[in-house]
Amino acid sequence: MEKIGERFAGLSGGTSGQSSVSLMEKVRHMEDAFRGGKERTLCHTDESGWRGEIDVHLRKLLDKLGAFLEWVDAHRPRRRKQFKRMLIGLDPSGRPLSAPLVQSNWKTWKEVRNYFVLVSHHRKPTGLKNMHDKIAVLEGILAERLVPRTSADSDAIDSLIEETRDA
Repeated sequence: MEKIGERFAGLSGGTSGQSSVSLMEKVRHMEDAFRGGKERTLCHTDESGWRGEIDVHLRKLLDKLGAFLEWVDAHRPRRRKQFKRMLIGLDPSGRPLSAPLVQSNWKTWKEVRNYFVLVSHHRKPTGLKNMHDKIAVLEGILAERLVPRTSADSDAIDSLIEETRDA
C-alpha cells in the first residue's frame, strides 16, 4: 500500500520530484540554523527565554523554519494528503474528486492499512479469510480508480451511438 501511494502521488525515490536529500539531513540543517540563530538573536536568553521584537537573526531562523516545513509538506506529506494525491493520480479523468468520495475512500484505506500494519508487526492475529477480505477491499478501491464502473456504461453508450449512426 505504501508503494502504491508513493508511485501514484508522485513521491517515489527521487524520480518524481522528490529531492534525494534525506529528512534527517534536512533536520540537521534546521537544528544547526536553530542553534546558531538562538545564539545570535537578542530575542532569547537562557534566563528569560523568548521575548521582545523579532530581530534579523530570529527573522532568518523563522524563514528557514518556514522553508523546512514547506519542504516536509512537499516531500514527506501526511498520509491523508499523499492518499488524496494517489487517488487523483489513479483517476484517468484528471478531474478534481469530491470531498465525500475522498473522505469515504480515505476512511476505508486507513482501516485496511492499519489492519496490514498490525498484522505485519504481529500485533493482530489473522486468518486466511480475513486477509483475503482486506485484500478484496484494497483491490476494490484501486479498481474503482483504474477501471471505473462507468467504463461498462461507456461501451453501451458507444454501441447506441453506432446504432443511431447506422439507422
